[in-house]
Amino acid sequence: MFVTGIRLTHHKDGRCRWNPMNKLGRNDPCPCGSGKKYKQCCLSREQAARPRAGALERPDYHLTNYAMGIYRAMVIKDPAGAIRFFERAVKILPPFPEAHFNLGNAARQAFDIPKAVAAYRAVERYAQDDGIAEMARKELEVLEKILLNTTAFPTLDAYVANAQLFDRAFQFLTDRQFEQAVELFKRVLSENPTHVQSYGNLALAYAGLGRRSDAMACFDRALELDSRYQPALLNRRVMAQMREGEPFIPEAVQEVQFYAERLRNQPGRGGSDAARI
Repeated sequence: MFVTGIRLTHHKDGRCRWNPMNKLGRNDPCPCGSGKKYKQCCLSREQAARPRAGALERPDYHLTNYAMGIYRAMVIKDPAGAIRFFERAVKILPPFPEAHFNLGNAARQAFDIPKAVAAYRAVERYAQDDGIAEMARKELEVLEKILLNTTAFPTLDAYVANAQLFDRAFQFLTDRQFEQAVELFKRVLSENPTHVQSYGNLALAYAGLGRRSDAMACFDRALELDSRYQPALLNRRVMAQMREGEPFIPEAVQEVQFYAERLRNQPGRGGSDAARI
């Protein structure tokens, strides 16, 4: 679920507040909590804060990016493509809990769990509305429950830290810094010894160092854990041709979202269910 409506109001302490958009009459109590009527309190300041004509055409405007993120996520059904727009929105206006919440949902559906967790926690940090803060807390609780039931990690933070370590290792691999990649992939596997992707990537790092036997052993371990892991099947055939001591360095390392695609293609697995794995 993505949040679509927002409204800017101002508290007496000067802080901005973004809330789901509801119709608010001039004589209704002001949502800032002052006890005054809306027309006697924040209405004039809110009107001044509204975008001028043509503002939504500006790519550097937070609502432009927010709207584009919603369009890509909900209309085009491309949550991964929506992420960059929600990220721009919160970069322009950090205290924007709705954009953080949608960023979390888009990242979760794109299987970027660390980014989703960070976004939901930003909602808790910035939200003055208990409703959206509670929604973010529930999403975090669901993520934690699933991850703790399906992985060996004791906490959600431990999972996130390991995933971030994997990302650092993969960056070293793509930068052809193979020694550093080996070190970090080994650390990932010390905490998550059944992580198939790390064995496949560790094999590529060993191949870059000319360590054929170590590379083949890692491919074999990956396929022992998952005999259908296509990247290891394909790369093992290629690496079988290399000689011990002669580095095998591909022109480029391509990131493949193998398990994300497998989940998306499973019959009966809707976007929200698949995104929660």
